[in-house]
Amino acid sequence: VYIDNYRIIQVFMNLIGNAVKFTEKGNIEISIIKSENTVECIVSDAGRGIEHKDIATVFDRFHQVGKIVNAEEKGTGLGLSICKGIVKLHNGQIWVDSQINKGSQFHFTLPIYTVDEILFENIERGIVKATKKHIKLSLLIIRLNNFEEIENKFGLDKAMKTTHKVLEAFQDFIAPGEFSFIKGRNEVILSSDITQKNILSIVEKLENILANFISNFSKELDIIMSYGYSIYPNDANSAKDLLQSAYKTLLIKNNHK
Repeated sequence: VYIDNYRIIQVFMNLIGNAVKFTEKGNIEISIIKSENTVECIVSDAGRGIEHKDIATVFDRFHQVGKIVNAEEKGTGLGLSICKGIVKLHNGQIWVDSQINKGSQFHFTLPIYTVDEILFENIERGIVKATKKHIKLSLLIIRLNNFEEIENKFGLDKAMKTTHKVLEAFQDFIAPGEFSFIKGRNEVILSSDITQKNILSIVEKLENILANFISNFSKELDIIMSYGYSIYPNDANSAKDLLQSAYKTLLIKNNHK
């Protein structure tokens, strides 16, 4: 799943907080169930439950869950509304099953995306932004050609750290709203409004950054790196075509040490 960690933790904290607040005796259980297209998260309690007439409005703003027995239970009535908003922004669903004096089960789902789906969605978002601003959008791919050599000599952890080093370096080249993305184990994709001229200097900087990083655990290993790029709207008009165009140039570029 692809989520805003802080916000999903906020959903869990609100649901678990309510479960603790309204469960005087019994268990609270957190379950996560993976299916083909979604991950379903469930917070179950053995508390006093919610009346059937209140279930339809339980996620409304300023709606207080359950009957208030003492002042400590009184809240703002915004917690579940906030949960609903966060889950909807993640393209998920949220609902509750409950019985009086038998407890409640709050469910919410998060969609499972493929890497390509997330990648295309981000590129399309960049295309829309570039179109509105009447600017060009560059798609840059960096491939570590000797990833397997690094893995074989120094282990998967160091090899993946090398890929992540490229991702970290890209953060210095992109503006808010643009993105960099790891695809597979040895490719990093950058979507930005950088120019073709800047792409060459960025690649040179990346080579130096990776060479310095690799020197920490090997003085003999060279970084072998390929890069490819495409520019919207010069080379393509859709996310899929823009990515394919970048890969075509990646395949014919010489390796760089």
